[in-house]
Amino acid sequence: MQINLPEGVVALLGILAGVLILCAGIYVGEALYRLFGGG
Repeated sequence: MQINLPEGVVALLGILAGVLILCAGIYVGEALYRLFGGG
């Protein structure tokens, strides 16, 4: 069984994943900064 997605949907999913990773990175970075640097 093969799922054929339009390129636009794939691009949208890629962008969404990138934004989620970016947000997670910022969140973790801020937590680490508070833990080690800003405390």
